[in-house]
Amino acid sequence: MKHPRDRERGIHLVTLTPGTRRLFVLLSIVVVGIVAYDVGVVRHRDDPPERPALPAVLDVASDVRRGLDETPLLYPAEYLRDLANRHRDLLVAAQPVDGPGSAGFLIGSRGDVLIAHTSTSSDWRVITGGGQVLPATLTAYDALHGVALLGAPELALVGELEMIAPGDVGPAAPLVGVRPTPAGVTLRTLTAPGTVPALIDRLSDADLEPGEIVLDLDGRLVAFRGSVVTTPLLPVEVQEIAAALSTDGRHLHPWIGADVQTVDPALAALVGEGQLVVVHVDEGSPAARAGLAAGMVFAEIAADEGRASTADQLCVLIRTSRRLRFVPVTGDEASIEVAVADRQVPPGFEGPHGAARPPAGEPLTILAGSHAALSGLRSGDVVVAVDSDRAIAPDDIEALLTASEPHLVTIRRGERRLFVVFPPAGPEQVSEATEGDAGAAAGEVPAQAPAGAPPR
Repeated sequence: MKHPRDRERGIHLVTLTPGTRRLFVLLSIVVVGIVAYDVGVVRHRDDPPERPALPAVLDVASDVRRGLDETPLLYPAEYLRDLANRHRDLLVAAQPVDGPGSAGFLIGSRGDVLIAHTSTSSDWRVITGGGQVLPATLTAYDALHGVALLGAPELALVGELEMIAPGDVGPAAPLVGVRPTPAGVTLRTLTAPGTVPALIDRLSDADLEPGEIVLDLDGRLVAFRGSVVTTPLLPVEVQEIAAALSTDGRHLHPWIGADVQTVDPALAALVGEGQLVVVHVDEGSPAARAGLAAGMVFAEIAADEGRASTADQLCVLIRTSRRLRFVPVTGDEASIEVAVADRQVPPGFEGPHGAARPPAGEPLTILAGSHAALSGLRSGDVVVAVDSDRAIAPDDIEALLTASEPHLVTIRRGERRLFVVFPPAGPEQVSEATEGDAGAAAGEVPAQAPAGAPPR
């Protein structure tokens, strides 16, 4: 109903239908939404993008987050920088008055610094990752493992790296290589998680540089590379060496000059019954002077401190014994007594000029899953002899592996010799990818460390 004066005022009211009113309401909502969105875009146009939240695991800082598989899924460079920053005062570059520089880390509570041994100079200068430059003196060194201990009392209250037991390093745990330099700290991620199951193999494959420190993602020490041996030192070895150098000024290296291996069923078929077999004897060593020779089989090795019937047990026994008695399998033969010496010079450096003799032969590259790998060969192994009567070249590997009879092959793995039994080649052992190929080739690859081999 219209008001009487509406006509006089020129006002015309239009009555809207219910459908039209609903349409106007919807249009109003759309317009309001567009305006609100535009305002939000303008307001946050210059704001930095937010990082997606990563699920936190374990007890780590809120600003250092990892994925559920303990891998820094996003921003790995930032994660590594944070790791180095949190431990920068414990990472040390070292420069002697005379000789090449080195690197290492703080160990113990007295300001001791363990570094790769590069110089016998008494006076050093250490530079922490935090920028401190301090004097240090050489306390002692272990030439066989290629490490040295410096004393820097002014760093006594800084702290030390936390150690981790090798068994606590998971097969898929990422590892970080850290090397302090006077200019800063260099970092790199090591072998991709899960590619190599054994820790010692992962570390060997990483081709660590002298003075390089291996940490887990919590910054705990996993391994340290000295200047001589290619096999990095594990935390238990690091602690043992550092304690001996700090307390006694010397780290003992029990040595008899013989490689001894546990006899398994495959070896027993070729070397005879017994628990332990001598693989190699160094010329002029205590073992050689006592009359040990490669191929000898023994029932056990005895000492006043105990007995050993496996190579792992010998590894423990030799550390506490002054003499070892090699007991023959039968009572018809006399035992052989070998004196345990303290070896302080790395293998191959016994000459008057301190130059290492290059090993004969070429290292092998072994294809994973091939017949060569199934027979026991690893990349870096050097075949020394077959059946103890002739040398063999890498080109002869295929012929050896396809032979109809098993052979006793002597290989050199790092600094040790080992026996490997090559069984007859069978189609069930040769994969499709390696059929007709021994899976071994000569090449420049780093030698790998033996697993569970006793000290010599």
